[in-house]
Amino acid sequence: PAAGVATSRANVVLCNAFGQEAIRAQRTMWVLAEKLARAGHSVLRFDYYGTGDSMGDDLDADIDGWSDDVREADRELRARCGGGETIWIGMRLGGTIVLRAAQRAPDTLARLILWDPVLDGPRYLEHLRERHAAGARRGGRPVLATHDPGHGVRRLEPHGLQVLAAPDAVDVLVLCGGLRAGALHRFALTLGEVLLALHGRGYSTVTG
Repeated sequence: PAAGVATSRANVVLCNAFGQEAIRAQRTMWVLAEKLARAGHSVLRFDYYGTGDSMGDDLDADIDGWSDDVREADRELRARCGGGETIWIGMRLGGTIVLRAAQRAPDTLARLILWDPVLDGPRYLEHLRERHAAGARRGGRPVLATHDPGHGVRRLEPHGLQVLAAPDAVDVLVLCGGLRAGALHRFALTLGEVLLALHGRGYSTVTG
């Protein structure tokens, strides 16, 4: 948090989207982290194993491992901040990942905020393939049938993208901003809506 700002509010773990969505939303997540810190939240942003600045090869990454990364990020944040409740915010595929991570979440997890989560695994994977093919055609490159648009993630498959129910003790807020095919970088939700969601209660859906 910013110097001189009280940190009595819940800790927040920010969980990225995936691939090009994560790249295009990088500034959005950075601004969100800054706003939360100025509001008195202790915030942790991180890259999943095999992505971004994290160690590891993307060939060794999978959804279950990334769920473990979320729980480890939670432990690290609470250790640095002296404990307290935590809120996990997951954008797009990050929303699916935090739901999986919540199946074995600590008692200190108070709320999940799912920002335009991936709710249909097969459709999401097909969309990645379509976007990869469209990008390759625009760049004059061949479209390889064997190419993995998930950057080689071995188990980015429909059964690994199933949406699971959150534990009963955890509040869940789903924010649906209407990301459209062909315009995944246009996040319709405002940061203000996400900030307001931090202090909501219960399970609900907000559409943008």
